[in-house]
Amino acid sequence: YGLNGEIRISHEYDFRGARSRLSGGVLTYNSNSPTHAMAGRAADSNSGRTTGRSRRTTRTQAVFLENNFNLGKLSVVPGIRYENITL
Repeated sequence: YGLNGEIRISHEYDFRGARSRLSGGVLTYNSNSPTHAMAGRAADSNSGRTTGRSRRTTRTQAVFLENNFNLGKLSVVPGIRYENITL
């Protein structure tokens, strides 16, 4: 299970007679996926002795900004992104 979201915003404008776009946003991704391993008497057992437990969590946050310059048949898209990932 987790709580996740992304918000983006963009603005189009004229640059040297062509349509260009400035975009930015934030992203958050949080996941909690616990596991419980058991050893039973048979491969298809529904119960048995606990052999391991693990709490797997992932947290990611990101911020980004990019600008799409349209120059005729050529597009140039410089951008920057910062991410923080915790496992």
